[in-house]
Amino acid sequence: MSLRIGGLRYRIQPALNHRVIELVWRIADGMDTQWLPAQSTVHVLKIVQEALGNILRHTHATRVEVLLEPLHRQAGLLLEVRDNGHGITVPEGHVTAATGHGLVGIRRRAQLLGGARCRFLARPRCRARAFAWS
Repeated sequence: MSLRIGGLRYRIQPALNHRVIELVWRIADGMDTQWLPAQSTVHVLKIVQEALGNILRHTHATRVEVLLEPLHRQAGLLLEVRDNGHGITVPEGHVTAATGHGLVGIRRRAQLLGGARCRFLARPRCRARAFAWS
């Protein structure tokens, strides 16, 4: 998975550079994801891709953080994509096609991972977006 997600970073970096957005990439070194089915890896990549695309299109951020690490007490992963741009104003549980197809797609992909939790957070101080599953 780290090679595939590294490829995504390589592809998105020019767009971030063009908009002068700092990317902080925190992917756990040597993370064993062989237990993760191939289709689940695709869902993880697409969630990151869509989240970064939303940040580029909507937030006016100057900094983005991507965190991917294993959950040690349970079989699962923690994925967080955060930015310091404009927060989202969608109440928890009210993500629909009217709020944006990207958020709906992210939530759908997280659900397809099985037992996944997907949260969209807008905090007044850090204006973060977070996605997590286990």
